[in-house]
Amino acid sequence: VEPTSGQVLLGDQDVSTVDPTELRRHIGYVIQQVGLFPHRTVAENVATVPALLGWGRDRIAQRTDELLALVGLDPPRYARRYPAQLSGGERQRVGVARALAAEQHERTRHDAAAEHAIEFVNPCRQPRVRLELDL
Repeated sequence: VEPTSGQVLLGDQDVSTVDPTELRRHIGYVIQQVGLFPHRTVAENVATVPALLGWGRDRIAQRTDELLALVGLDPPRYARRYPAQLSGGERQRVGVARALAAEQHERTRHDAAAEHAIEFVNPCRQPRVRLELDL
């Protein structure tokens, strides 16, 4: 969708000047439920966009482990599991890790005031899990 007036900026770049496919690869998003690839492991799901961006195997593995730990999923325990082997909350956490994996433009800028939080809520369990992220 093209804007009828003005500009849409990602960081300081006008998105109309960027290839749409490349633009999508630099925007993290989380899709509920069907967003994970059921035939791929947790680690493979998190590594999807970095692989599309051409990252090396070691960099992908390091980033995947870092993000699984960040969202509270122990990498040795969860990396080789498949989405069907996870609870709904665990699948949601994998989706968040995948959304953060590519080190998006907005995430990599240095802005001391840019603090964000992600909350995982499971209505059957308490307490809420809250991640404070310095993005």
